[in-house]
Amino acid sequence: MASEPTAEILSVRRKLNEAHSTYRRAMYERCAALCSEALEIIVQHDLHPPGIGDFIITLFTLRQDAQRKLGRNHYFHTGLKLLREGNWDGAKVNFEVMKNTFMDDLGSDHTERIEKARRIESEIRSKINEILSGRPATLEEIDEFEQILRKLPSEIDVDASYSMESNILLQEIARIRLNRVCQEESKVFISYKRTDWDRYVLPLIQKLEAADISYWVDQYLIEGGDDWLDEINDALRDCDKMVLCVSPESLQSRHVRMEYRYFFNNSKVILPLMCQSTALPAELQVIQYFEFTDIEKLVEVLKGNGSSGSVGHSA
Repeated sequence: MASEPTAEILSVRRKLNEAHSTYRRAMYERCAALCSEALEIIVQHDLHPPGIGDFIITLFTLRQDAQRKLGRNHYFHTGLKLLREGNWDGAKVNFEVMKNTFMDDLGSDHTERIEKARRIESEIRSKINEILSGRPATLEEIDEFEQILRKLPSEIDVDASYSMESNILLQEIARIRLNRVCQEESKVFISYKRTDWDRYVLPLIQKLEAADISYWVDQYLIEGGDDWLDEINDALRDCDKMVLCVSPESLQSRHVRMEYRYFFNNSKVILPLMCQSTALPAELQVIQYFEFTDIEKLVEVLKGNGSSGSVGHSA
């Protein structure tokens, strides 16, 4: 039986995944920094598990490409070449040079701001661990943690994706809030595009009714009618949980965007149900989602019994 990945290997994987994500968002310096951090973990811990060579080549290649976008790629190109030739010692030397060059380019002020951000994250991590260990906490306290993390990039002038820890903490906060809210009796707001009704929304509602879960849906209101928006606004205020039926069409709907943004801005629970594969908007990237084929798991979560879904879906 294969052994479980070490914490260091898991950390390298997380950094590589985030590096790919930041590269796609044209955040090249952040991508390069993540690759450096991942490579440094490999060097410091002298990791040699099966497949580590592929990890290293991917990291070097991604970092090289990110630095090419910034016009700085000599050491990365050389390091990659040496690595492919089997010259691990030479590749490590080039890595050290490119790491130091990158940190020099950033400057001490940027480094201090990053350190401040990480100290705040560490303090919140400690409090989250206490809650996960059973310490009582109010939803207001949990909401405050989320607001601090979301404001952190602008208040300290740090790229929002600089630390993977922030994203992990936001995911855990979302799960804690979900577990709390789903223990309470309240209706579930169904946000959807009417073109998805027959194929996706109706089967969802049938599952909710079978599980005796209260919900609110606007299907029987006249869209655009005099009372339509008033009814929706009342339901948005009254409901604490939302199932967002995700499809390319629904995410283009002005009314659907208004609905989930109201929940997001008011720190209410949003559960995306992936009816059709598509990229989630930025504000929903750290929220757990459920595939339509896992609709029973979603129902169990709404009943307060289930575990979380996946996070950060993109097409």
